Amino acid sequence: WLYLDWETSFEDFEWRWRCILEGAGHDPVVFPYRHCEKTLASEFEGISQAIEETGAEGIIVDSVGMAAGGDLNGTESAFGFLGPLRSLKDRSGQPMTVLLVAHPSKDPTAKKRSMHGSAFFTNEARNIWELQAKPSPTPGQKQLLLYHNKWNTTFYHQPRAVLMDWNETQGLVRFSPSDAPDDPEDSKVPLWLRVKRVLSRGPLSLDQLREELGLSDKEARSLPPMLSRYKQVFLNLNGSWSLRSKEDVS
Repeated sequence: WLYLDWETSFEDFEWRWRCILEGAGHDPVVFPYRHCEKTLASEFEGISQAIEETGAEGIIVDSVGMAAGGDLNGTESAFGFLGPLRSLKDRSGQPMTVLLVAHPSKDPTAKKRSMHGSAFFTNEARNIWELQAKPSPTPGQKQLLLYHNKWNTTFYHQPRAVLMDWNETQGLVRFSPSDAPDDPEDSKVPLWLRVKRVLSRGPLSLDQLREELGLSDKEARSLPPMLSRYKQVFLNLNGSWSLRSKEDVS
């Protein structure tokens, strides 16, 4: 991997990386790094050279706003970033695996949180995870919540939670598994997973599902096609929906 950094400096990056390795009890590992100042399109040749020199097969872009530049709400900024990004290749000529770090929209009227800027930034992504940091009464500790908000080639993944302990004095960052949100009414949990949790208690009709989940009109309209799409998970018998058993799948 090659870390492309528009946000901070090598000194900050190196310090954080060293603390993570120390917290994991891992031996020092060099993480290829390149500081960037201009847009990705303007730095394309330098980034391509860094990929060739390091042999990286994947890149981390931190962050999309700085790497794209211009008016992020305009299509020109999105296409000017996404086009060169797709053109980056590894040593074997294969497209790079890309992890993009982006900031969420600050629009208070938006019904659903999304990436800041043009819808093309979201539309062109294969998977989108939203990261939220929840405060903790313990100094230096935060719970990191991950919500899978979009996929193109897989099912939605369940929400995940990681506990981060940060000890600045000792220079340690530790990550450990934590309990993920498990509320069927949580709008952050994908609809199919909320339905799965409810049906684990027994079969229900469409009307009963709508009432049990307290769905909005929009969600209620999307319920039938979603149930039909997830045929590996849900089974319709005599008008009632239930979870498929292993015998059903086989």
